[in-house]
Amino acid sequence: METQLKRTIEVGQTIPSTASVTVTPGTVHAGDKVGVRVRSSEPRATDARVTSPAFSGKHAFTLAKGQGEITAATSNDLKPGQYPVTVEIILGERVIATAQTTLTVAAKPVTPTPIVSVDLQLTPGKVRVGGSYLAGVHTDNVKPGTPVVITTRRQEAHRRGGRLR
Repeated sequence: METQLKRTIEVGQTIPSTASVTVTPGTVHAGDKVGVRVRSSEPRATDARVTSPAFSGKHAFTLAKGQGEITAATSNDLKPGQYPVTVEIILGERVIATAQTTLTVAAKPVTPTPIVSVDLQLTPGKVRVGGSYLAGVHTDNVKPGTPVVITTRRQEAHRRGGRLR
């Protein structure tokens, strides 16, 4: 007696799958590198593609048991803000799942430039107690338009020969 098995396969059948993507660290400065970790509920998933306006181009990489990670550099000219990071999970040649997260780009901290010299000129040259004067500051090693903050330390003046020093 001969037994035959009959099986029906639907063309275009979808494989239910979910995906997740995480970026580490979640907040960076323009030009920094981030780790991108991808996970798929489908262990047979073969590849992943990561895209973001924060990165240049698409980053494709191979998955092992539906998981993988890469390091991607952010563009040097990014403005502070939040940027989407999208992953596509691929099985064979089909995208079976997508996921998205957000990468935050923070403003780079401003490093003060040390001032090599400061020339302070007062107008008028002599001021009575309680009077007003105008202070003009000339600096070296500072770009035009850079705000300059001048702080003073209260010091006791010593009289020598009739002059304050």
